[in-house]
Amino acid sequence: MILGTLLRAVGSDIRTLMYCVRRVNRTFVYGASSVLVVLFTLAACQSAALPGNSGDTLTEPSLIGTQWLLEDLAGRGVLDRLQSTLLFAEPGRVSGRAGCNEFSGPIRWDAARMTIGPLMVTRKACSPAVSDQEARYLEALAGARAIRADGPYLLIDTAVAGKPLTFTRMR
Repeated sequence: MILGTLLRAVGSDIRTLMYCVRRVNRTFVYGASSVLVVLFTLAACQSAALPGNSGDTLTEPSLIGTQWLLEDLAGRGVLDRLQSTLLFAEPGRVSGRAGCNEFSGPIRWDAARMTIGPLMVTRKACSPAVSDQEARYLEALAGARAIRADGPYLLIDTAVAGKPLTFTRMR
């Protein structure tokens, strides 16, 4: 019964399991104790997963109140220690940190796609590397077309880049 519940919760997405194992940061010992570690790891990580199945397009209500950290900028990685974020604080609005500048703007949902912008952005002076990443991030958000879940990750498909923006959940 418990195993069936866990398998339904995790589904076949092994990446979710591996993410959860890394998050809890436990070493496995073969035997009965490893089963307990897996069970507790899955229970602890349950809140990190997104609603719906892997690859599902997400809807606005499932994202309200969540904040995300950019982990990959359309296949180009991100600068270490630079926190580019995306916050869904209220219906119809997104905000966040693009690098050294803050942004906010509307998000619109319809049956076929999602759009973000136009975005209002503060204009603090940044180093050239930060400014470059910030510009690419804001351009990709402006070209957003769909948001979907992939295990514990939030992916935003854009018209600008061939690969999606990849986020992990902050809260």
